[in-house]
Amino acid sequence: VFSARSTSAISTAIFLWFVVLFASDLGMMGAAIRLKLSAAQLFWMSFLNPIQSFKMAVIGLIQGDLDRLGPSGIYVVELFGDYYVLILSAILVFWIALTFGASLWLFRNRCRQ
Repeated sequence: VFSARSTSAISTAIFLWFVVLFASDLGMMGAAIRLKLSAAQLFWMSFLNPIQSFKMAVIGLIQGDLDRLGPSGIYVVELFGDYYVLILSAILVFWIALTFGASLWLFRNRCRQ
C-alpha cells in the first residue's frame, strides 16, 4: 500500500522489524536499570511485549523452565506454574489477531478510497 514494489516493501518491513526488536530489548534493559524495576514489574512489562513473550515461551519450551531469565523467569513460573507456555502462547495469538484485524481494517479503508 505504501510502496510500489513488493521487494522494497518486504525489505522495509524486515528492517523495521529488526529496529523494533533492537529498540525493545534496549528499552527493556534501560527501563529496568533506570527505574529499578522488581522482577514482577519487569515481567508485566515484558508480558505486554509480543517479542519478549515469544522469547520467554521459546526459552521455556527449549530449557523446560525459565531459570535462565533470572528473578523474572522464576516469578513467571511461580505465578503461572506449568501453564506459563500456554499463557505466553495465548498472548502471541492475541497480538497476531490484533495486528491482523488492524491490517484488514487498514486495507479495507484504503481500497474504498
